[in-house]
Amino acid sequence: MQNEYAEDKVQTRVKKVKAGRKAYSESVAVGIPSEVNVAVEVHSWNRFYNDYVADSGIAAFNFLPKFQTGDSPVHLCEALQAVTVASAAQQLQQSGLMVRARSHYGKAIMKLNTALDNQKSNADDSILITLFLLSLFETVVPGYFKTVMMDKTFQCHIHVRGILTVLQLRVQRAQKSELDEAIFAFICHIYRS
Repeated sequence: MQNEYAEDKVQTRVKKVKAGRKAYSESVAVGIPSEVNVAVEVHSWNRFYNDYVADSGIAAFNFLPKFQTGDSPVHLCEALQAVTVASAAQQLQQSGLMVRARSHYGKAIMKLNTALDNQKSNADDSILITLFLLSLFETVVPGYFKTVMMDKTFQCHIHVRGILTVLQLRVQRAQKSELDEAIFAFICHIYRS
């Protein structure tokens, strides 16, 4: 009888402890959320990097990861998002992504215009990379830019003309670098073809 009483007490305590643990574990959110949301811009950057930048052998693309930092100018970030989302939109045939890419493109142009008004920074590396990315966007997006944004004199996309102007300004200011050479070589290769 005493053994039965002790056994009953132990089982009651075990049930209380289990109930307490269960109540505690239900009240504390532990574990991984059921969904992890990744912005389309992050996904498209990874896709773009794997498709174009990694092991491409194109020097101009090799500079891109260096400029994708937390303190990059807004015009550069918007231009990068524009070209990467546009590339993903083309590959996945998603018109909604293209709308988003064009939105980034418009923001990049507005921010770039503001940066170009600043005499101190109007020829820095971020301006050159932004123009390069905008010209890539114009290349990735078919049709629309062929008629609207062509430079009639040089028969090229309008931002390529901007790149050439900034490169010329940088040479005059003795700011020439490997980045300049890489982008100039890329443009020469594309428009010579």
